[in-house]
Amino acid sequence: YITTLLIYNTASGKVERFLNELPPRAFDFAFSPDGSRFFTLSNDGLVQLWQTDDGSQITVSKNYEPSENIAISPDNKKIAYPMPGGVRVVNAADGQLITQFTPYQEANSWSNWVSFAGNQTVAVSFYSTYRTQTDTYNLTSSEMIRRYPELFGCRFNISGNVMICAQGEDLELFDTETGRILMQFHKPYDPTNNGYYFAVSDDGTYTAYCSAGSE
Repeated sequence: YITTLLIYNTASGKVERFLNELPPRAFDFAFSPDGSRFFTLSNDGLVQLWQTDDGSQITVSKNYEPSENIAISPDNKKIAYPMPGGVRVVNAADGQLITQFTPYQEANSWSNWVSFAGNQTVAVSFYSTYRTQTDTYNLTSSEMIRRYPELFGCRFNISGNVMICAQGEDLELFDTETGRILMQFHKPYDPTNNGYYFAVSDDGTYTAYCSAGSE
């Protein structure tokens, strides 16, 4: 297996460079906000940090359980990813554990999704046969801040005040301070298709989304 990361210029739509020699079976990555570094998560459970300009490896964490996704805090200091029953947060510089909590005992790591809402808040999306929800947590106290029923895979702008989530065939934007819905729009897709992605811009003004084999 060979993993290659293609970096595109969003103005021209052209590939600027290819980064090869990434971990075999790496299945998720996250860029730092300034784009200078990125993390990869692979099936061997390793979290690795890379230099974007030349693809050189900076550091690698110790082996953790394989997970579904990875997120990096806006200040580049923390990375988070699901673990069985909850979420694990590690130091971005050396991969050492900062905190972990497991409020979803019935869940394995593949049924969770983690993202940062600012530097001190993480959002954990969880689904099971009986429920689907997204919960935000304070990283210092590990206490839940707010629960959003029926939402999954939520992402945030860089300040964490705007959240975008999938709900069935819809995308919804929220004000995270109040929990108020800002906008809802329909984008048909297959919720089980892992090629579907969406994001919100740093200032919360724009959203982007795509689906596998589409646009």
